Amino acid sequence: MGICNGTTNYMLGKMEDGVDYDEVLKEAQDLGFAEADPTADVEGHDVRAKIAILAKLAFGTTVPVETIPCMGITNVSVVDFAYAKSMGCTIKLIGTAVRQSKFGEH
Repeated sequence: MGICNGTTNYMLGKMEDGVDYDEVLKEAQDLGFAEADPTADVEGHDVRAKIAILAKLAFGTTVPVETIPCMGITNVSVVDFAYAKSMGCTIKLIGTAVRQSKFGEH
């Protein structure tokens, strides 16, 4: 488990400080952190692909990318950060891989 995408980590850090999603995306693009088409980053596709690679390296098994659940940051808002803060938490986009037994157990 870990943070696998610097662009979204940068963006979420700025959003936690109160910067609007569209504003921080433009800033990230202007700084060269985000691509002109940031879809792969902000929708989580980049993290999903990296998890498939890391699962192959760590567990020696091929995990088809399309079978890995994926959620990006495009729907994260200031309200979400306020709620997370009220619980002593923050919001990060992380990738996770867990080896399971043939019975689906960890």
